[in-house]
Parts: sequence; C-alpha cells; structure tokens
Amino acid sequence: DPADLFAGIGDPDHDWFVLAPAEHVAALAEALGGRDAVERAVASGPLDTSTRQFLADGLAVDVDRYLAARRRRTAYTRALDTLLGDDGVLVTPTVAVDAWIADGRLVRDAGPGLLPPEVFSTAVQNVTGHPAVSLPWGLDARGVPSGLQVTAPRWRDGVLLDLAERWQAARPWPSVAPGYAPWPAW
Repeated sequence: DPADLFAGIGDPDHDWFVLAPAEHVAALAEALGGRDAVERAVASGPLDTSTRQFLADGLAVDVDRYLAARRRRTAYTRALDTLLGDDGVLVTPTVAVDAWIADGRLVRDAGPGLLPPEVFSTAVQNVTGHPAVSLPWGLDARGVPSGLQVTAPRWRDGVLLDLAERWQAARPWPSVAPGYAPWPAW
C-alpha cells in the first residue's frame, strides 16, 4: 500500500502545502523588498484567486510548522531512497483524480482557491527532489488525455530521459489535439 511508505512520518502532500507557499513567500519577499510587500500584494494585488490563496497560506506558516515539515522532508527522502534503491522506479498516475477538461475545471471542482493536496501525485517528488517524468498514456473514458508519472532514484535523471525518449518513439503523442488546428509556425 502506497500509504505505508510514509506511515509514521507524516503526509508529504500536506507538507508540500506548508513548504512551497512559505518558500515562495520568502523568495518574493527578497525580490520585492520585504515580507510587507508580499502582504500588500496578497491583500490588494492583481493576483489569481489560487495564487492569492497560495501566498496567504505561505504568510500564515510559522517557523515551528515550517521546521517540522523540513524535518519530515528528510524522512520522506530517506524512505523513497530506500524504496527505489539504485535502479528502481515508481509508476503512479500523474494526478489522482479524473483528468481536467479543456476549460481547466476538475470534475469535482469545489470552486475558487487551491486544489486539495490529494489531487496531485507530484508532491512527493517536489518535497524530496527525486526526478520524475510524466508520460502520456492515453485518453480516459471521457476522451481527456491522462498521464503516468515515473519517479527514479535521485541523480538518475538520465534513466527518465531515456525512458521518455523510448516511450515517445513507441507511442508517439500527436502534437495537435483532435479537432484543433496546429499553432502557427513562427
């Protein structure tokens, strides 16, 4: 069971939503001249609803919560290192829900704001730094493209690049979706 991999450690999906917003706020604060500039942007800047929520969440993360998530990040990394060894791969769906339809809404969209952490299968790799690639595997029952994510051991990015190249050669993905015109050549 995939949940057993991180049993007793925590939930990397939820920890990503602690670490990533806090780290984005820190980077923006440095670029914009201080945390107060980020607070002003969140309060009244021209931000998308999900971006505003993401940054507001980051502003709300205190040092203790951030450091606890960082400690768990190390434990998640060790657990995934152990699972993959030197040459294993982990194959999962790219997202853990039905694929997005063309206008971007999820089938069970709850409205504006951030998508719940459980939607993504990418948080573990974002938290641990393990290389991953998403490969198109086909169309779901509604005809919407879906993908598989393959994760490799750290520092084994070449394994994934080789796999992606072979996958594309064996299962070429159309460059234009059915019913759509190609982009103009520049």
